[in-house]
This record gives sequence, C-alpha cells and structure tokens, in this order.
Amino acid sequence: QSTWGTLIMDVTNENFHSILPLFREIVKDSDFVAVDLEFSGLFLKFVDNKQNSSEGQIGQTQEQVYYSRYRTSASKFMVLQVGICPFVWNTEKKSYVSYPFNFNIYPDGSTEKMFVCSNSAFKFLASHNFDFNKLLRKGISYISRHDSQISQETEDKEYFNPRIESIIELINRYPSLYHISCTNTFECNFLCHEIQTRFQEFSAEIIENDSEKRIFTVQISPIHPKFSINSQKKDFKKIDANFGEQEYGFRQCLEILSENKKAIVGHNMFFDILHTYDKYFHPLPLNIHQFKKDWKNLFHKTIDTKIIAHLYFRDVLRHTSLSSLHDFFYTPNSTKTAIESGFERYEVSGQLHEAGYDAKITGESLIGMLQRHHTPKTPFQRINLDQVPKSIVNQVYLQNMTQSLNLDSDLDTGIGSEKQYRNVAFKTQYRSLHTGSSSSSARLFRVYSQFTRTLR
Repeated sequence: QSTWGTLIMDVTNENFHSILPLFREIVKDSDFVAVDLEFSGLFLKFVDNKQNSSEGQIGQTQEQVYYSRYRTSASKFMVLQVGICPFVWNTEKKSYVSYPFNFNIYPDGSTEKMFVCSNSAFKFLASHNFDFNKLLRKGISYISRHDSQISQETEDKEYFNPRIESIIELINRYPSLYHISCTNTFECNFLCHEIQTRFQEFSAEIIENDSEKRIFTVQISPIHPKFSINSQKKDFKKIDANFGEQEYGFRQCLEILSENKKAIVGHNMFFDILHTYDKYFHPLPLNIHQFKKDWKNLFHKTIDTKIIAHLYFRDVLRHTSLSSLHDFFYTPNSTKTAIESGFERYEVSGQLHEAGYDAKITGESLIGMLQRHHTPKTPFQRINLDQVPKSIVNQVYLQNMTQSLNLDSDLDTGIGSEKQYRNVAFKTQYRSLHTGSSSSSARLFRVYSQFTRTLR
C-alpha cells in the first residue's frame, strides 16, 4: 500500500494512464466505492415547462413520467468531473482508508459532441472555484460503449485504408523502425490494430499522445529474432491492453467498477446514474424498466444516502443535503476513517462541489449513518453491505416525489413502504380544496390509494 501514497488525486489526461493500474488495484481491494458527478447543467427550461402540465402523462406511472423528464435533460448536458472514492478496510487499524480521485472529463474532439451548458450551472461552478481552463486543456477523453461499437462497425474505412495500405507497403519493402504521425487518437489506435493484425514480426505502440499540442505518433518496430515466442505473445498482449485503455479513455474506470462488482454509493444520485449510463455506456432508453435492467447488469448494488436519511433519521435531521449529513454523522474518531497520503488536500473542508471531495464525504456519511443505525453503542465494525436492510439497497431518491426508484422492481415503491401512489390533477378553480386526511377529497380517493395533489 505504500506505493498508493504517490498518487495524485486530481486526475487529468497527463497522469490518467499512469494511475490507472493502481486505481484498478485499489478498487479491487475496496469494500465499496462512493461516486459524485458535476454537470454542465441540470434541467432544460423547455423541458420543465412542458413537464409541468399533465399532457401525455395519462396511463403512465409516476416514475416513468419522472424518468422521461430527467432523461431528456441528462442526454443534453455534459459531465465535467467524476469523483470516485474507494474505501479500503485496514485490518490492523480496524478502520477505513479513503482514496478520493477527482477525474476531469472532456472529449478530445475525435468524436464530435455538442457542449450544452446552463448559465446558472457555470456561475455556480465558478463560485466554487471550478477550473474551466484545466478542464478544456487537460480533460480526460472518453468513448461510450455505444459509440465504440458504432466506430468498429461503421467507421469510414475509405478515409483510413489508403494511408494504412501505403504504410504497410512501405514496411513490406523496407523493414525498419518507423515513427508515424497521425491526426488523432483514433487513427493511432486503428494503425496499431492493423499492424498488429497483419504483421506478427512487428510491434506498434503509441509513443506520443498530446491532444493539446495535437501531436500523435505511433512507433512501428521489428521484433528482434532472438525474442522467444512467449515473449512475443506477452508484448502483443501488452499492446492490446494499451489499445483498449487508450480507446475507452475514462470509461475504463467505470468498467473496472463494473467488472469488480463493487457497490456504488451516492447522494441524491438519480441524475448521477442517468449521466453515467448515458455518457459512458449507451443512450438512455425510453422505457424506465429497460433502464433499470441495464443499470443492474452494470452495477448490481446501488446505495443512495438520501434514502437512508429519509428512512431512518428524518426525525433528527433538519436537512438532508450532503453537507448536512456529513456534518451530523461524521467524526474522525467515531467513524474511523482516514485519508491516504497523497490526498491530503481533502482533509480540509471547503471543497464542496468538487466531485472527488463530494464522493469522499458521501462514503464517510454512509459509514456514519450505518454505524449509528445498526450498532450505535458498540465498537466500530467493518461494514457488510450484504447485511444492510433491503429497503436501502437499489433504492434511488426521487426529488419532490412520494416514492423512490426501485431498481429491483417494475413497480413504483413508496419511500419506506410498499404503498402505491397515483397522480390526481385538480383544475385551477379547485386550488382552495383541502387535501388533509379529514377532507372529503381524501375520503373520496382513499378507497383507491393514497394520493398526492397537483394543480394545473
């Protein structure tokens, strides 16, 4: 674990590939991973206005209406930062060690993307010292599973093939060491793949990949005859791994979380999971049930600390924002968490709304809440997420709703109960109608289900 202290917690395209192997090692050893995302905006205004009416909602469940509204906005705005904080149990100290990574995300231009931003979001981020210059110059590129599949299946080979063929003809005639300049990362990867496929006696690797200076270079070199067959295979395997990581970019981190089947912890995380799926895996499906199924296939266990706050601590909490939960539940002595050397900047408060810091305090809040709820008077114990109540697993908080999103079920689920809810829309002239439990309207609809009132 001593090598982990050399990591730089703020991750850009300059150090991303160097920290990726150690990131994989830390995730593998962790008990759970807390995440947080920062966006270029939340809601599109026209979407808000449209969704305030009840048009088009007849026959749809509450969660489908809610999902459709969020889906439209999530598909338009961008993710600017992703915080990923693995929590590793230290057996000797009987405490958790956190490793918060703050990934700065920005597409490199090899695939064209529209940058949509709300002025309020930019103002908000600027007020919290967000570094937009670093984002644009040093942001980590990515390609989603969907775009990767399309690139492999439908890439315009007419553009690449003439150049590839001329290079291959040159290598056939004059076997030697070559440095080939490319126009972008994709072309580098494509060239490496073609050389590796067609020539067992040559190796190809990317030796320069500077998107800021637009310098992309592939080195093609003959494999020395004295190399054994086994060593050749090992070299080719290494090229394959680099090829995958270069192509996927930041998505590789999420693939690591999925492959290791780690529990994903967030706070008020509905937008987080929508953006994660939409930006790095596939476009969001129209149907909420398809999204649930797809998300569970990627991440089998999701925990929202906002759900825990509402289920078990509503009577003692005035607010359930992330900072409020952390202030209430986290104390270094009782919560027993420490931060690894190399990440000390996050030991100081005041970094709210930097994704890495928010991920860190989300995990610390989870530890504090579960300790308070399950074993408040016993010594601090390691968390076993397989034994936490089912009522908080795969339940995602939905803002201003009477229900949570149950990722395990096709049914709408009320927070803390199994009751079903339906929307009842009253026209404007009935604004003065009382909806208390003693009112005639409540008695009228009680025989069908508990209800909420919306006005139009």
